[in-house]
Amino acid sequence: MKSQLDQMKWILFWVFLILFVLMVLGTLAMVFFGFGAPTESERSLMVKGLILEVGASILALFYSIFGLNKKSENVDVIQSEKIQELSSSIEELNKKFDFLQNEPESNVLPVDGKSESPKNFEYKSEIESILEGFETEPPFPIEEFKLSPFPKEIHTDLINTKPFDLKHRENSYIGRKVQWKAAFKSINSREKGVYKIVARLDYVYLLIFEVDESTSHFFRNLNADAPFWVCGEITEIDSLFITIKNPKV
Repeated sequence: MKSQLDQMKWILFWVFLILFVLMVLGTLAMVFFGFGAPTESERSLMVKGLILEVGASILALFYSIFGLNKKSENVDVIQSEKIQELSSSIEELNKKFDFLQNEPESNVLPVDGKSESPKNFEYKSEIESILEGFETEPPFPIEEFKLSPFPKEIHTDLINTKPFDLKHRENSYIGRKVQWKAAFKSINSREKGVYKIVARLDYVYLLIFEVDESTSHFFRNLNADAPFWVCGEITEIDSLFITIKNPKV
């Protein structure tokens, strides 16, 4: 589009220049070199016309130069302002994204009833609030199925581990027998008599385990995010999932 506009401008420029040159040469030839047979009044009119043509051409030339430059400068200023606004918007979005990434799905809950300072607030995700409200005591033997490490503790430990040691650190949790609160997410049939259960442990981890036909009836009647206790042996940990075997609910 811009190239077509420039091409049209050049065409108009050359048409104007050719016509102007022909008019000036014709006028000069008639006035000073005796071409044709103009009268004295016509010669005077032609001289005035020549002066007007030159003046109009100069004005048009100056307008095209200074007017276009001014427009171009205005465009540059507008573009610069738009770029600054866009940069500011991107910076603001990055700040919001960083905040949400550090405190996902967070609700502000006051601690000790104090609300004067942001330091007195604890940020909790929706799922954490649901699980904390589930006050049923641990139903499995604590000597065999430990309450600790909690999923949040595992997450904190792994994100503070150097990448070179991460796999080794993940494997250090394999084989531990734990019992945790979880919130039901989904149930899917894997094969005959075996069902895959997915539950939420916190805002980071999902818990995955398999149950048989008899235990599946418990989950078929659960609503989404319904809390329950589950125990088992950790078999796998990655960035989003913790898998256990031999579960009991």
